[in-house]
Amino acid sequence: MESIDKAEQKKYKTEILLKSKRFKKYQIDFLKALLTEPEYTLKEAEQIVETFFGKEGEE
Repeated sequence: MESIDKAEQKKYKTEILLKSKRFKKYQIDFLKALLTEPEYTLKEAEQIVETFFGKEGEE
């Protein structure tokens, strides 16, 4: 359980997140506009993107 918490809390550089498979379905320009901080956890980045795109990005 502790390793999952650490993985969720790990921060990734925004450029890495922009290139990840997880966010590939979104246009990179929109992601750059939304993810303006230098680093995010996966959960933080997902929440920001989902708040903007809602379920529309889901296919």
